[in-house]
Amino acid sequence: MLPYNTPSYTHQPFLPDEQKPNYTIAKALEMFHASLATRVLNCWQAPYFRPCKQPRLCSGCARYRQRLQVGKHERYLAKMGTPYFMTLTVRCKSGLTRWHLDRFRKKMTSLRRWRRFQRSVRGGVYAIEVKLGDSGLWNIHAHVILDLADHTLAKPAMRAAWKRRTGGSHIDFEPIQAGTLAWVFSYSTKPQELPEAKSIGQAVHALVGQKTPPLDSDRLREFYWATKGFRNTQTFGNFNAGSGVMPGLRRTRI
Repeated sequence: MLPYNTPSYTHQPFLPDEQKPNYTIAKALEMFHASLATRVLNCWQAPYFRPCKQPRLCSGCARYRQRLQVGKHERYLAKMGTPYFMTLTVRCKSGLTRWHLDRFRKKMTSLRRWRRFQRSVRGGVYAIEVKLGDSGLWNIHAHVILDLADHTLAKPAMRAAWKRRTGGSHIDFEPIQAGTLAWVFSYSTKPQELPEAKSIGQAVHALVGQKTPPLDSDRLREFYWATKGFRNTQTFGNFNAGSGVMPGLRRTRI
């Protein structure tokens, strides 16, 4: 298999093809990264028949990665005694950079190092997600699955601990119902929502020219460069293979 950086793959001109699944995404990417647009547009298409390996941009690669993640963590999910689902958010941002993502992850690391958290949680896994809201502000949040060891750790204490670290943000902290753990994990690693165009002209173009709404290429550029190479999935505690104690962190690149 040829590497993706070979001239035969990355330097082909972008040729619009509305019949291809990733056409809308590739059309927005072409405005600032033509070679990446070609890769995404031709994901598993002739003449390459190879994945683009862009799970944040390509829904097909995202679903493939999701299945791998479920299979990888299935045995740890099955051993969970008291699974809880937690969502952590921070205040919305008008701009998105790598600094914002790194800062959010540092806040999560600080929460995990909280002594009460270490005593009460056996382990878990989280995925950081970025989403552009209707207001045009970026929302950074994390979906966390925890194996709770101490039932006295409740939502008010978690909310207070998160507020001390972020200055006040939304938090959900609820037990996972029996039989739904695999679904919750799949939801936590679901495909990324990409920023859609909001202007009237772009919306009209979507109605008359495309089957799916066009993407905002400027916000997509912002999202792509902020998240490029960012490790957004991480396990800790007894989710790290072969350990029942709190070992070093292990991150999963996507």
